[in-house]
Amino acid sequence: MKTDPRTTQLLRRLRGKVFRASRLLEQPDTPWRRRHLLDSLAPHGDRISSEGGNVLHLTVQVLCDGSETGSGLVFPGGASKPPFHPKVLAKAARQPALARIPAERFVVLDTETTGLLDQAETVPFLIGLGHFEAEGFVVEQFFMEDFESEPAMMKTVARWMRPFRAILSFNGRAFDLPLLRRRFALQRISPAVWKRPHWDILPSARSLWKGRVRSCSLIGLEREVFGFHRTRDIQRNRIPQVYHDYLGGRRAERLAAVFDHNAQDILTTAALAVTLAGG
Repeated sequence: MKTDPRTTQLLRRLRGKVFRASRLLEQPDTPWRRRHLLDSLAPHGDRISSEGGNVLHLTVQVLCDGSETGSGLVFPGGASKPPFHPKVLAKAARQPALARIPAERFVVLDTETTGLLDQAETVPFLIGLGHFEAEGFVVEQFFMEDFESEPAMMKTVARWMRPFRAILSFNGRAFDLPLLRRRFALQRISPAVWKRPHWDILPSARSLWKGRVRSCSLIGLEREVFGFHRTRDIQRNRIPQVYHDYLGGRRAERLAAVFDHNAQDILTTAALAVTLAGG
C-alpha cells in the first residue's frame, strides 16, 4: 500500500519529538540535585524566601586564638588580644575617619561571582560578610539559589549591612565594590551601603611585604606571613563554572568547596588587617 507523503512527513516529525522527549527524561533531576545540596547546608544556617526569590544564609564562627571549630577554617596567626585599636587601624589605612569606628562595626567583604568585572552579565552569587564578636570572628554567607533570586539576595545583604559603618576587603576597590554597586543599581536598590568608609588592604600589604615575600596574593600572604596552608581549596578561576554546573544539576556538591574558599578568604583578610594595624 502506498503511503501518503504527508503521513510520512508527520510520522518523521512525531519520531523527532519522541526522541527529544526521551533525551530530556535522561537529563539529571536538576531541582532534586540542587535541593539535596541546599538541604545538606541548611542546618548550618537558614533559608530566606521572599517574592524576589530564595537566599541561603549560612553562619560560621571561628575562634581567633588559632584553634579550629570543626569547620576546618582557621583565623591565621591567631589573636588572643582585642582585634585592633581603631586609631591604629586608621593610621595604617591612612584614613583618619576610621579612628572613630569601633572594631565590631567593621565588616570584611568578599564575593564569589559568575565571571569577570568587565562582563556585563557577571553576578555575585555568594556574598560573604565577616565581623568580630566577643567570642571570636563570625562569617555570614549569602547564597543566591538561582538567577531569579538576585533581587532577594541584594535586599537581604543590604539589610545585614546596616549595623556596620566601615568595610575591609582585599582588592575590593577594584572588583567587589564596583560590581556590587552596579548590580544594586540594576536591581533598583540603593547602593548607599557600599559608600561607607572602605579600606582595601591590598595596597597596604604590597607596601609592607613587597620584596619580602614571593607573592602578595591573598593565598601567598597567607602562606608566607602566617605560615598557614589551606588543607582543601578550589582555584578561583574554576568557581564560576562550579556555579553554572550547580544550576544545571551537575556536581552540585562542589559548591561546598566554594563556601569554604569564600569563608577562608574573609578570615585571612581580617587577619591581615589585624596584623597591619599592629594587632
